[in-house]
Amino acid sequence: MDRKESILHFYTHQVKPARAKLMDDLQHTLHTRYTELTAEFLSHFRLMIQEVSDAQKRGAKGPIAYIQYSMLRTELLGGAMNVLVEAYDASWLLDRTPIRSFYSSHWAYECLERMLNGLREELPHYQGTVTVVELDRIMLQEAALVNRYLVHFIRRSCSALEDFEWNSLMDLEQIFEVRVGEYLDASECVFRLDRRNRSI
Repeated sequence: MDRKESILHFYTHQVKPARAKLMDDLQHTLHTRYTELTAEFLSHFRLMIQEVSDAQKRGAKGPIAYIQYSMLRTELLGGAMNVLVEAYDASWLLDRTPIRSFYSSHWAYECLERMLNGLREELPHYQGTVTVVELDRIMLQEAALVNRYLVHFIRRSCSALEDFEWNSLMDLEQIFEVRVGEYLDASECVFRLDRRNRSI
């Protein structure tokens, strides 16, 4: 087989089944560790709120309209899965002074790493026609899939935010959202608080 045929064979016979295993692994991890992972997420969320509150008390930040979780592909390539968390005012992405933090979604990265390790073991069978460089490309391709599970997980975890006493935690705009997506790309609203007065 030439290089083109080898890569096609690799994607068909190795990557495709490994992707199915990755989905199973992510699902299994979320199912078996949901309570632990949710507690970690909410602990981080509370720390983030405290940072925002401290900044507001100092007069360095006004009311918050968005808290956005953004997956960073560069973090994946660097061997981690730290998600950038930013608290914005009503101007959202145009806010020049967002409060920033990082949330470690290590559980998702571990699943992806297991997939890549399995593929790495298959590389010798391709006699150099498929290299480790291809694994980086695969990692970035699968980032979108991992992000779908991250959105699902944070959406479920945010159900606990309904019980938060927001007025005592930080100053919010009348409409407040928690969003999840990829950095400087599309994001989804996973929690929304609308405190506008409504008339009949």
